[in-house]
Amino acid sequence: MVSTQANGQGPLLNPHPSKQGIEDLCNPPSRGLGPQPTANTHYNLVDAFEWVTTPGRSSGTCHPGEPASGIFGVNLALALAAKANGKLGPGYPSRPY
Repeated sequence: MVSTQANGQGPLLNPHPSKQGIEDLCNPPSRGLGPQPTANTHYNLVDAFEWVTTPGRSSGTCHPGEPASGIFGVNLALALAAKANGKLGPGYPSRPY
């Protein structure tokens, strides 16, 4: 299973992965909705794409003006929808996936 609710533009990689982890998972800016939930992924080793949380539900007050963790943010949801990309993989704008 791959969570795709916020990776339609690929991950936001941290500048110091050994200290911060590989990618920013706390309301990363400029991300977009990825593929809609489905079991038809067309990848042999991926059983499903899922939106593990509701798109727009905050990961925390990571950036100024964001709602607390678990709270739905209209601006977060609209930003994800504006940059939605239903494709993953080489050759699509969501690279480097």
